[in-house]
Amino acid sequence: AGDFTLDGLTPGVYALFVEGYYFDTTPSYTVTAGVDITGLTLYAQPVISSTVVDEVFEPSDSSPTLAMDGNGNVHMAWQRDEPLWHALYQSAIWTDTAPISQAICTEPALTFIPDPTSSGTLALSWQTGFGNDAKISYSTATLSAAGDTTWEQPTSLTLDGYGDTAPALIATANRKLLLLWLQRDWINTD
Repeated sequence: AGDFTLDGLTPGVYALFVEGYYFDTTPSYTVTAGVDITGLTLYAQPVISSTVVDEVFEPSDSSPTLAMDGNGNVHMAWQRDEPLWHALYQSAIWTDTAPISQAICTEPALTFIPDPTSSGTLALSWQTGFGNDAKISYSTATLSAAGDTTWEQPTSLTLDGYGDTAPALIATANRKLLLLWLQRDWINTD
């Protein structure tokens, strides 16, 4: 029970929801500029814990990184929940969306390595773990003429007792990879 004021609502139709409660019929109100809605009496019932609510699982996507291959196709790697995924942007649509690694991965960095004898290679580095258990791993994918990818098994690059984080990856002019990362001792804070 009580009085509630909602400031800053733009004119429009609003439905009222109260977390942990339900209405027999969802109340809906039209808000117009400069006019208060008053005198409402609403009755809501608490949601009983045995009530099953269907929830739609929406994966959490973050940390996208892009690279363009030698044919002008754009490749994206990103974190979807915990694993890394790859997709190809070709002919104005994203295709070939698939996971690269099932491990917990963060901070992906993607680059393209041109090769005059083939369609080239994608290289991807990322961080696994946290704190002093954080390590840098990588994988490569050979590209087909159509832009399809075949990812190699991931390889760990760092196996020290420090936190290795935030990898940055590029291909040099002579087709070598340059990988940089930050290293920190999370136990000793200076």
